[in-house]
Amino acid sequence: MWRGYEGMRRLGWTCLLVITLFTPRQVYLQASLHSGPRWSRNNGLHRQHRLQHGSCVYTLLLPESGGCSQPAEEIFGSQSNNRNALPNGLGAIWEWAQQQLDQLEEVVENNTQWLRKLEGSILRSSLWERKRPALQNHINHSDVVLRLGVALFGHAAEHAGKLADVRAQFLNKTVSLEKDLREQAESRKKLEKQLQQQINYMDHLKERHGVLQRSLHDLEWQQHRWVSTARWDKRGLRRVLVQQGRVIDGLQGHLAMTAANGSALRRRQVQLQRAVQGLLAASHAGLPGAHGEEGLPFQDCAGAYKAGNTKSGVYTIQASGISKPIKVYCDMEVQGGGWTIIQHRGDGSVDFHRKWVEYKQGFGDPSGDHWLGNQHVFELTHQQAYVLRIELQDWDNGTAYVQYNTFYVASEKLQYRIYVKGFSGTAGKYSSLSQSGASFSTKDADNDNCVCRCAHMATGGWWFDACGPSNLNGMYYTGGQHVGKFNGIKWHYWKGSSYSLRLTTMKIRPLSFTRGRRGGHEANGTDALPAGM
Repeated sequence: MWRGYEGMRRLGWTCLLVITLFTPRQVYLQASLHSGPRWSRNNGLHRQHRLQHGSCVYTLLLPESGGCSQPAEEIFGSQSNNRNALPNGLGAIWEWAQQQLDQLEEVVENNTQWLRKLEGSILRSSLWERKRPALQNHINHSDVVLRLGVALFGHAAEHAGKLADVRAQFLNKTVSLEKDLREQAESRKKLEKQLQQQINYMDHLKERHGVLQRSLHDLEWQQHRWVSTARWDKRGLRRVLVQQGRVIDGLQGHLAMTAANGSALRRRQVQLQRAVQGLLAASHAGLPGAHGEEGLPFQDCAGAYKAGNTKSGVYTIQASGISKPIKVYCDMEVQGGGWTIIQHRGDGSVDFHRKWVEYKQGFGDPSGDHWLGNQHVFELTHQQAYVLRIELQDWDNGTAYVQYNTFYVASEKLQYRIYVKGFSGTAGKYSSLSQSGASFSTKDADNDNCVCRCAHMATGGWWFDACGPSNLNGMYYTGGQHVGKFNGIKWHYWKGSSYSLRLTTMKIRPLSFTRGRRGGHEANGTDALPAGM
């Protein structure tokens, strides 16, 4: 095809092939050949051919072979100028004619090839007509596939949005987890540090334990030596006791001999005692009663009762061996009277959270809330054996009491330790008072058996031991606020440890006291100090 185009271009022809598809059923093929020599302005002549194949019509525009308008003078030259140039001019004509024939042959050959190609195109067009329904189906199928693709693209976009949200949530969760992991790492470091401290402390305790074990071993060795020594001393004491027994036997013989001689003296002594008691009763008949008037002091309220004072109130007493008298409140009505009040709580007007010195000397008003004083109780209970009675009242006006047949308090040097024995009463099946030997504690004197310092935690001063089941000197709570108070006035085995009582009274009376004839002598009994004091 290119060769034919070049050949036609040499002849001065220009060929333009245009194929236009107007409708699916009609195809026009136009070939326009614009002829004319390069040296001529004449466009030349054209020949038109029309072909029809099926529904397609083809129009061919081909150049004519003539139409050359080149001047002869340009081909043969001017004869008027040179008459001898004819042979040369015929040669040029021949050569030019030969060239034109060769070019025409090439043009014909090119036209033949174009016609063959046109025929093939026509055949392909007919083949396209036969395949058009299948192509239409393919187009429809492509349209459906395209719509499905658009729908799938929409779904894909929607899923992409969801995936973006999930990704954002995942990132947020990841950031939160990283933060938690950092916090856990810091907590782990702190725990590791604390664990290391505990390990160091355990090592320290192990070292202390080793030291204690060695000390215990030394103590055991010393104890063994002491026991061995005590065994030898025991043998020596046995020999001494045997010798003393012999001496005692001799003394008993002498006492038996003097007993007969002393019978007359005893009878005389009894007569003298009765005379003295009669004189004392006569002299005390006009002494002050419950209003605390000045008069001769008694050793305790039992002595005042025996002297004929049967009205409850404030009295002046003076324990034996003590130069300074004190004022006390005497209960002359309950259980035969003669009770000396050592503690009373009734309205919360007095603060009982005090220091050691104040509990030693006593505080408050004897006719109201007060504490008699540990030193005074010590002096009273060392005159003779005493009974302790504790009376309790709750906020529903319920009452109960406890009584101990033996009661005394040790000296300040022994931290005013309490000793009780012989429990009875209605305030519980068991005693809420600390066991015998418990020391007295205050907020500035921690003598209890607990590291928690019971006087600070439970308030007041008391025989706490290990913050035991009672504290009658605790914080005073009014009605409505008395439940759930562990630092109140408590008596565990009656109302529990969290119930604060309304009223309490602690009173003592000689064990030998009996309600006898007013103004007469006291009942027979042995006045003896508590053992071991």
